[in-house]
Amino acid sequence: MMIFKISPRIYTIKILRIFILWFMLAPLLSGCASFQKEPNGSVPLLVSQPEKTKKKSTKESLLIQVQTNAYYYYMLGEFMVTKRLYKEALEYFQKSIRYDASSPFLYKSLALAYLMNSQTAEAIQAFNNALDLDPDFTEARLMLGHLYSNTDKKNKAIEQYRRAIKIDPKGEEAYVSLGLIFLKLGLQEDALQTFESLIKIKPDSFRGYYYLAKIHFNIQLYAKAAEYYKTALEISKNSIRAIEGLAMTYLRLNDYDNAIEAYKKILIFNPRNQHIYQILGEIYISKNSLDKALQAFEEARKANPNNVNILAKIGLIYYDQKEYDKALEYLYTAYEAQPQNTKILYYLGAIFEAQEKYEKALEKLEIGLTAEPKSLETRLLMGRIYEKLGDRKKSITLLEEGAQEDPKNPEIYYYLGLLQSQFQEYNVAINYFKKAIEINPKNENYHFNLGAAYERLKNYDESIKHMKKVLKINPNQTNAHNFVGYLYAYLGVKLSEAEDHLTKALGVEPNNGYFLDSLSWIYFKKGLFQKALIEAKRAIKFVPEDPTIYFHLGEIYYGLKKYKESEAALVKSLNLNFKEKSPQEDNGIIRRKLGKVRKIIYGAQK
Repeated sequence: MMIFKISPRIYTIKILRIFILWFMLAPLLSGCASFQKEPNGSVPLLVSQPEKTKKKSTKESLLIQVQTNAYYYYMLGEFMVTKRLYKEALEYFQKSIRYDASSPFLYKSLALAYLMNSQTAEAIQAFNNALDLDPDFTEARLMLGHLYSNTDKKNKAIEQYRRAIKIDPKGEEAYVSLGLIFLKLGLQEDALQTFESLIKIKPDSFRGYYYLAKIHFNIQLYAKAAEYYKTALEISKNSIRAIEGLAMTYLRLNDYDNAIEAYKKILIFNPRNQHIYQILGEIYISKNSLDKALQAFEEARKANPNNVNILAKIGLIYYDQKEYDKALEYLYTAYEAQPQNTKILYYLGAIFEAQEKYEKALEKLEIGLTAEPKSLETRLLMGRIYEKLGDRKKSITLLEEGAQEDPKNPEIYYYLGLLQSQFQEYNVAINYFKKAIEINPKNENYHFNLGAAYERLKNYDESIKHMKKVLKINPNQTNAHNFVGYLYAYLGVKLSEAEDHLTKALGVEPNNGYFLDSLSWIYFKKGLFQKALIEAKRAIKFVPEDPTIYFHLGEIYYGLKKYKESEAALVKSLNLNFKEKSPQEDNGIIRRKLGKVRKIIYGAQK
């Protein structure tokens, strides 16, 4: 395997340089040497010829002859490289060393020739020979470091790069190579220090700022990463990789406008970049700019009209805009290209469901389910359609069959639990939630819905227990805080702890009407009726049509002995309950309280 790729163009330039050197040496060689073949006739050899005019070879002339022979073979080796005859090149470089074993430059060339012939160990030895002759030969030292790096001898590579920096403290290449190897080893801090050192000694180092940006991006310090990318672009304003890195950073910062601007700059250099148009389409979807998203995806499609992913995106945008016929047009084009694509089949099913063409929807979804029996989303959509058709049993059966297909998938049991909860089969739902938790005990949603099911069965201890497990997994789960706080208030216990839970929930969502209602109920249970009234009124501003909040408001007014206001709130609660078709049990509680209030009001009037 080739570790270094040597450009023939570079070697052609080198050959030209060598030919120039050859002509410079020609006066020294004329009359004292000529080419003749070695005994086997295979390799041309430069040898001395006797001269009648010359009495005796001096030591100096012998040295010139030896060096000339060495560089002659070096030149032939370089020429063979340009012809990609790497084996022959290696032979010539080896011959050059025989004539001049004191040249670190020739050993470096020999090392590269070994690499071209996939002889890594020999290349390492040749580089080391060059460095033995000249320890300050930074080019050879860097090449040896690269070789160690590519052969998983990272510590030896680090040693070579550090020595190169010591020899030449202002050499950018050594810093970059050292920083990159630290990144490969996951040593972010060492890499950070290396690139920071680089920009100190070379403030205009594009690579220094670029890699500092990448490091900060990797450690999720996106604002700092953006600063470094901007500085890199001040040095090299047309660097595509830096512009793209900055664009990605803006995305992580949810700065969509600047991300769009950055990606558009890339399109100046490559107006047909399908990938960039797709990214722009996704960003516009995030901004809910669906018309611009459509334009971007249509531009992406020009490069590849039958790209299934792009067709699906366009179809889904039209689906969101409720333009179902246009959505079907694009999705059917994708379907014709890939008739077994389960995602496309799912999207077609969703559109037909929206059009209330349930039979067509089920037809496509059945094909998808046959191709991918473990597809939970397909089973859920089919189950929803069967519910609309009044076939509740079929919707449950679909998920139960899914559990048989994929028994280790906790999500199937979770959705079965949700479905049974929807049908008020709470005991059955609890068993499914427990199965999901057995497979994945750290999922907060599983514990939350199990706790909610226990609450519906009035098993408040188990309900609170699982809500607290939710908070152990995610201490900022506001709904769990509200659930625990409200249950304590309902039970009239641990009211201070209940208030702490609601304080935490409202710290995250201060305008949540349901949380404000729970806090008002805690104050009510503490006998703080005026504070309870303030919070209940605030709750109604955010949730104006909730029967429970009005019931609580009626109770609070009753506590304040404002019976007319209590009556009005309770009547409102009862009417909202009828509107929502709430359980008769809830209506009975409200009626009893209303009767008590009216007895006070009208009894007093009598």
